[in-house]
Amino acid sequence: MEPLDKLSAQGGNDLFAAGTYKFFDTIVDTVTLTGTVGTATITAHGLAKVATFASTLTVTAAAFAAANYDAYAAIGITLINSGETLVFSSTGLTLNGVTTIANLVTNLAGTVVRTKTGGQDVATFTQAASGGSGTSIITVNGLSKVSTWNSDATTTSTAFVAANAAAYLAVGAVLTGTTTLIFTSAAGVPITEATVTTLSGTETATIVRTSTKLPHPVSSFNAITDAIITSYKYLAPGTGSGIYKTPSMVKPGYRTFLGTTVIAGNPVQVFEYPVVEIVIASGTMNLNYTK
Repeated sequence: MEPLDKLSAQGGNDLFAAGTYKFFDTIVDTVTLTGTVGTATITAHGLAKVATFASTLTVTAAAFAAANYDAYAAIGITLINSGETLVFSSTGLTLNGVTTIANLVTNLAGTVVRTKTGGQDVATFTQAASGGSGTSIITVNGLSKVSTWNSDATTTSTAFVAANAAAYLAVGAVLTGTTTLIFTSAAGVPITEATVTTLSGTETATIVRTSTKLPHPVSSFNAITDAIITSYKYLAPGTGSGIYKTPSMVKPGYRTFLGTTVIAGNPVQVFEYPVVEIVIASGTMNLNYTK
């Protein structure tokens, strides 16, 4: 099976066990309200709505979320409130602007903080517990460093992390571990390369790649072992054309196979629209995707 980064160049497929797999990042804008009275305009991704102070900031946030949830959902934005904050979430391609809050009357206002959440790529290098010797080259994201065997896997791994963590961080991989070498990417950033090459002796490692983020949306799937999908989200196309065209929106999917066992050997299931998040409750799926 080709590594995920190679398959993504032209599309392909790979096996995925139980887990949640997200194919695009989620952008979260958190608006924290301030003030004691008045009104303010909150604009999220081009849609402006007025917030009106009502007894407390918590009550104000709850009222705004209740009144405007449907309007923001119509442009692909999920709006919730938590205490005196409003949280606007947008997945990948639905994002079409920034979020702001501007006072209109008296002093109702607020601050906006943007965060990004998404899956992560992880490459775990496991060396032999004992009996090793020599040196090897560990390469991740184009950066190669020499690992030298010393007594046992714990001593060897600990020394490698201490010497090279800062260098790998500069190429987007957080290096940790005491008995293994664990390279973890930042949210939404793939590990593009992970290899080991023996230079001398028997120094080497087995490499396991795991991911909660695929490089491209899934177009279809089939079960390798009997499996269950409990939910998925897809990228629905926009409507209209030209300046009147609405943006693409992420929506929950509803299909007959949700929650039921997909038997190994059944024909490939093809999604009508590209799937950008899928939850596999059990079993192993072959997920097919295209660039």
